[in-house]
Amino acid sequence: MIIRVFSLLIYAVTFVLSYQCLCAAQIDVEKNVSKNRIIYLWLAILLPCILAGLRADTVGVDVGVYVVRDVKYGAISQSLKQLQDLMSSESELLYCVLVYISTRLTSDAGMLLFLLQLLSIAPCVKAFCLLKDRISVPLAYLIYLLYFYNTSLNLMRQAVACSFILMGMAYLHSEKKHRLFKAILSFIVAILFHKAAFIGIILLLLLEIFSKFKGKYTIKLLLFIGICLLPTLLMKSTDYLMSNPNIPYRYKFYLSVFVYHDSHEGYFVNPFSLYTLADLLFKALLVLIPVYFAHQVKRNNEEIVLENICLSGFLIYTIVLFSMKTAYGNRISMFLDYFIMLFAPYVIPERLLSKRKFVYEGLLLMSWLIMVMYLGSSGSQNYMFRFI
Repeated sequence: MIIRVFSLLIYAVTFVLSYQCLCAAQIDVEKNVSKNRIIYLWLAILLPCILAGLRADTVGVDVGVYVVRDVKYGAISQSLKQLQDLMSSESELLYCVLVYISTRLTSDAGMLLFLLQLLSIAPCVKAFCLLKDRISVPLAYLIYLLYFYNTSLNLMRQAVACSFILMGMAYLHSEKKHRLFKAILSFIVAILFHKAAFIGIILLLLLEIFSKFKGKYTIKLLLFIGICLLPTLLMKSTDYLMSNPNIPYRYKFYLSVFVYHDSHEGYFVNPFSLYTLADLLFKALLVLIPVYFAHQVKRNNEEIVLENICLSGFLIYTIVLFSMKTAYGNRISMFLDYFIMLFAPYVIPERLLSKRKFVYEGLLLMSWLIMVMYLGSSGSQNYMFRFI
C-alpha cells in the first residue's frame, strides 16, 4: 500500500510539473516570446524521461524481458556487428544502434531506458507543435501523460515506433517544407524500431485515402465490415504466412498462438474480466466522446480522417479481443490509438472553463487511476528507483 501511494505521488508530481512546463511554453508561443519557450518545452519533455531512466528494472514488464538482457550484450560487445550477433536476429536495426550507443556511455540500463523514453515523447511533442494552430497542445500532451506514458514504460520499442508514425502523419498534414520527405523518413525510422510499424503505416495510409472519398458513411460501413472480417482473413492467410521464410519468427509465434490456439495460456484473457472490460470501456469513451463532439458541428476532412483512424483502432482491439480472446490486438491498434492525441484536442475547445475539456480531462484521470494505479496496466504501478 505504501509503495502504491509513493508511486502515485511520484507520477503525479512529474506529470504536473511536466504539464505546467508545456503550458508555460504554450503561453510564450501565444505572446510571441521566444526567450524561455525552448527551455520550458525541453523541461516538459525531459522530466518524464528522467523518471523513466531512474526506474528500477521491475517497472514495466518488458524491461525484464529484453532491455536488461540487451544491455548486458551491449556491455560485452566490441562492435555493433557483434552486438547484433548476440541479440536476436530479428532485433530491429535502430534499436540495436541505440543499445550500442547507450552501453558505450554506461553499462547501466537506466541510460537506455532514458533514451527510449526520449524517443517516445519528443516526436509526439513535435507532432503537436506541427499542428498547434489546429489542436489544443496542452490537452494533447495531457492525453499522452495519462493514457500513453505508462504503456510506453512497457511497450518501449513500439511506443517509439508509434511516436514517429504520429510525427510522420503530422508532417503530411502540416505546411512545412519537404513535408513528404520528412514524413517518409519518420515512417522509416518507425519501421527500423519495430517491424510491425509497417502494418500500422499501411492501415493509416489506407484510412487516409478512403476518408477522402465521397459517401463517408458508405466508406465507414465498408471499413467496419473489413475489420470484422479480420479474424477470418487472418485464418485464411495464416498457412501461407507460417510457411514463408521471410516472416520473422516472433510473428509466426503469435500466429500459432492466436490463430491455431497453441498451448500458451498466458497470452489469452477473459474478455469479460474486470480488467478487460474496464480497458474496453475507457478506450470506447476516449474515442466515442470526441466523435460525438465532432458530429455537433460541420467537420472538415482532417477531422474525418482522424475520426476514422481512432474508430478503426477501437474496432480492431474489440474484435480481436472477443474473437481470439486476447488483448494482443493492442499491438496493432496502438498504432492507431496514438491519434487520439490529435483527434480529441482537435474537437475539444482549449478554453479554461470548457465543459467538454473538463469532462474529458476527468475521464483521462479516472482512466489512469483505475487502469494503471489500481489494476496495474503495463506493470508500472509500483514505481521504484533503480538505485534504492
